[in-house]
Amino acid sequence: MRVLVVESEPALANRIAGSLRGSDMAVEVVPDGEEALRRLARSGYDVIVLDADPPAAREQEIVGRLARQPVRGRLLMLTPAGDVMARIEALSQGADDCLAKPVALPELVARVRALGRRR
Repeated sequence: MRVLVVESEPALANRIAGSLRGSDMAVEVVPDGEEALRRLARSGYDVIVLDADPPAAREQEIVGRLARQPVRGRLLMLTPAGDVMARIEALSQGADDCLAKPVALPELVARVRALGRRR
């Protein structure tokens, strides 16, 4: 399974990527929405893990681009802890699933696997 992780916090990005790679997933990490859009234009992914916190301010454009693709990867958005409205907004924009930060890595891996099975 190919996974793109869009996360601006290097330590968290490394922990997420390490957990996914430890579960036999091919993972690419980018720090922001700009680079994510470039990668999405060149390559397909089964699942995209997208941090909804700034500075990943182009998440709406990423969600829109994914929605327009005929065959697209599933989108798991990471939202601020305790912000129910952020999760509702993410799902309304087209996210397939949401997970509040701080994330429990085993749960994130399980959700990515579940989303990958829906292709």
